[in-house]
Amino acid sequence: MIRVKGPIGAVGWNLGSTMPRQQLEKILDRHGDITRLAAHLSHEKLARSDSSAEMAAPVLSPRERECLQWLAAGLRTKEIADRMGIRPITVELHLRNARNRLGAQTREQALARAIASGLLPV
Repeated sequence: MIRVKGPIGAVGWNLGSTMPRQQLEKILDRHGDITRLAAHLSHEKLARSDSSAEMAAPVLSPRERECLQWLAAGLRTKEIADRMGIRPITVELHLRNARNRLGAQTREQALARAIASGLLPV
C-alpha cells in the first residue's frame, strides 16, 4: 500500500498489511534484505517522479560504483574485498563514501538511490 498525501506525493508504504503476521515474518526472514531494497527503490523512484526539478546524479568513483555493484549482487563486505583484491576496511570506506555522496544513511538506501539515479544497472 502506498499512501499519497500532500504536495510532495507518495509519502509512505506498508508491506503485508493484509497478511497474517506469521506469514509476513516468514517472508521477511527469507527475503528481508531484498524487500527493504525494493521498498527504498520504490520510495526513491516515487520521490523523483513527484519532483518538478530534475536532480543531477551524484558522481561516484569507479571503486565506489564497483563496491555498490557487488553489494547489489548480494555479496558481503569480505566477499567484495576478496573479489576486488582489497581489504574489507577499504570496502567499508568506499561504501561509506558512496553513501555520503548519495545522501544515504544505509547500504540499502544507497543502492536504491544509485539505481534510481541511473548509476547502477538494474
